[in-house]
Amino acid sequence: MLQIHRPPVMKAYNNIEMPNLKWMTVSDPADGRKPQPSQICLRSESSSDPAPADVGEAQPNYHSEWLENDEESESLFNVEEESGGKHKFKCNLDLPSQLFGLILGPRASKKNAIEQNTNTKIFVPGKSDDVNGTIVVRGNSVRDVEAACRKIYHIIDTNRNLIKPTHFLGIVIDSPGVKRAFENFKKISSIDSKFLQHASKLHLTLGMLVLLKDDEKSTAASIVEDCVSQNLRDKHGKLKLRLKGVEIMNDDPTAARVLYGDVVKDDAHDELQQQIRQLLCRLNLAGLLKQDKQHANSDSVKLHMTIANSTFAEKIAGVSADRGAKNVNMTFDATDALRKFGDYDFGEQLVNALAICEIGSSSEEHGYVQFSQHFLDPQRDQTDLYICKK
Repeated sequence: MLQIHRPPVMKAYNNIEMPNLKWMTVSDPADGRKPQPSQICLRSESSSDPAPADVGEAQPNYHSEWLENDEESESLFNVEEESGGKHKFKCNLDLPSQLFGLILGPRASKKNAIEQNTNTKIFVPGKSDDVNGTIVVRGNSVRDVEAACRKIYHIIDTNRNLIKPTHFLGIVIDSPGVKRAFENFKKISSIDSKFLQHASKLHLTLGMLVLLKDDEKSTAASIVEDCVSQNLRDKHGKLKLRLKGVEIMNDDPTAARVLYGDVVKDDAHDELQQQIRQLLCRLNLAGLLKQDKQHANSDSVKLHMTIANSTFAEKIAGVSADRGAKNVNMTFDATDALRKFGDYDFGEQLVNALAICEIGSSSEEHGYVQFSQHFLDPQRDQTDLYICKK
């Protein structure tokens, strides 16, 4: 059996405690082989059904049904008496503004439905409102107000994957050899420079995250640090990944949107795969992982180093990724690059740390802003995480 890990009690918005979850494994295979990451699952300590959840599939957040239906959860909401108004009770929900659209729905249809079903009135701040991030639920009974609050959290839980990622988990490329090989690729490649990555921003993407509040950032950092300390720190100096060849994300090389450097599938790659899958499982169960549609059902994490991306050109042109995809031809022809650089050797990258980086925070001089770094070196002071921007 694999080692059992117990992550800290997770908390949702407004500090609502969630049930304890613990790592467990399905029974060992009959042939005595080591269980694979896909055989690892998480469950509630009170659960009687140990059915495994495939880490590669998009899993609904464990807390959705609990928030929606559990009558015993009523006391978890801070409902206050209100005087001088049409309603007797109210509850303030401190939520990130990125969630307001999910709660409102098209033409406020979701908000209106909750109000009708629970006999409440829900105030959602607009752009011109002074109240920043506070949704107010009002009703004439505690039960009605808390029922509305549960439905609001249920909408958030079940639709969170619609929110654009705010951060990514990755391995920053700091190998001088890989950077030199990349610069050489840029010189001899026929791809327009506006699509190409800058050397200071090179990284291996492990997963995309949605971190909307400070407590979510802290939770993500704690989960990553726990994984590194328990499973990766003893492998410091041993995990060397070789980057070789280029591939595209889509099927049509004449209209490519992403070109990336591939990672050789060797022992180091497989070892890192196993640990990263477990880490992403924990982030997913915490509701922080943004599932990628293309790889949601894959048995492995797609380790890749982005070389060219159409969004880089869209930023230069001053259009959003969504608008650019619809109205502007921002794809590039990768046919020549795939033919010439199919076996191009970018070199080796030693896995020194895992980093949580902020999307949209990069500069050509300094690269991405790293919310936290988690070093594999056991001699490094792990209590001094590099946190430079909220």
